[in-house]
Amino acid sequence: MVKVAIDKREETSTVIPTRPGIQISNCKKGGVGKTLLSKLKAAYCLESGLDFYAVDADRQESFLKAYPEFALPTRFSESDRNLKIPDKILDLALEKLVLVDLPGNVEEAFNHWLTTSDILEASKDLNVEIQNWYVLDDSV
Repeated sequence: MVKVAIDKREETSTVIPTRPGIQISNCKKGGVGKTLLSKLKAAYCLESGLDFYAVDADRQESFLKAYPEFALPTRFSESDRNLKIPDKILDLALEKLVLVDLPGNVEEAFNHWLTTSDILEASKDLNVEIQNWYVLDDSV
């Protein structure tokens, strides 16, 4: 008979607050690894105990499916009626780090959101850092 020692120490899972920020996985081409990068960043946050939100703007919702307890779906649209939906990302970033996974077909809508909403200026005023990770592969 094999005896197994059981460690009865209570594990405390502490969530570390993150500074306000938005990290965007972006490229106008599909299949280059945007979602993989987003998933790796989310896995790093989870492994490190960092507090974050995940926002999935891709219709395939691969990021949402991988992290359903953290990810929120949204869509980028050039119509003004949908302009406020992505603005929620900035609101979330006031609380903690936001990881955004964009699909390959929203570059125009994303740029429209950036320019129309003055999000870059607002993020500076609110002390929210925005990082746009433009992911490329070796295809032409």
